[in-house]
Amino acid sequence: METKERNFKFIIGGVALILCIFFFTLPLVQCSEDSSLNATGWEIATGTGDLYDEAEEDGDFIVFILLIIPIVLLVLALIKRSFIVLLIVSLTGLIAKIIFIIGAFARLSDFEGAFELTAFNWIVLVFYLCLCVFTFYCKRLEAKAD
Repeated sequence: METKERNFKFIIGGVALILCIFFFTLPLVQCSEDSSLNATGWEIATGTGDLYDEAEEDGDFIVFILLIIPIVLLVLALIKRSFIVLLIVSLTGLIAKIIFIIGAFARLSDFEGAFELTAFNWIVLVFYLCLCVFTFYCKRLEAKAD
């Protein structure tokens, strides 16, 4: 059971690492007229990139939470914390992503349709949802073993 538990934590850590990579690579917002003008999570947080040159907006530092949560999850999985802790962090990530989508949608409506959320937001949301389900499953297995 110990090996299975360790492998499950490596899976959780791997998904957390993928979420970190997504933060830097997946465009989350794009121009509705020119989809080549887009912004990744990093560009949104720092206010850099082509999209921000066009919009003349500053970055939103709070978006770094979308990077911090998977980093914390990765570290906790590697130092072998219990699955209940990993579940709580996964749920926090899911909630943070939902809040980001709602907040971004509300903020982008101020630009009268010039910008829109990309489908990649939903992909990240699905990753978090699957991570929550998997960590819940692992927590149940951990509880049965005790």
